[in-house]
Amino acid sequence: MREQDPAEHWEQRYRENTRAWSGSANPTLVSVISGLTPGTALDLACGEGADAAWLASQGWNVTGVDISPTAIQRARGRGWRGWGDVRGRGPLPVGARRAG
Repeated sequence: MREQDPAEHWEQRYRENTRAWSGSANPTLVSVISGLTPGTALDLACGEGADAAWLASQGWNVTGVDISPTAIQRARGRGWRGWGDVRGRGPLPVGARRAG
């Protein structure tokens, strides 16, 4: 049996589901990050962007990266343009910057 390419695997997963995750920030992330002074964060495998969006809403400069173009498209749909620059195409980075 042929092993599936990771990019194909994740793209298929996102295409087959309207939403792959809860849409809310991970509770462990919220617990660990709350109280820290906002800075710069890199969210690898950001998926649909819930963690990156939450970080940006807390004043962090965030770059989210995912292997799936569908995931990145959904992350962009979270309204990141209202927070600043959106960079990247397809599976390249999507950036969110703090408001203001």
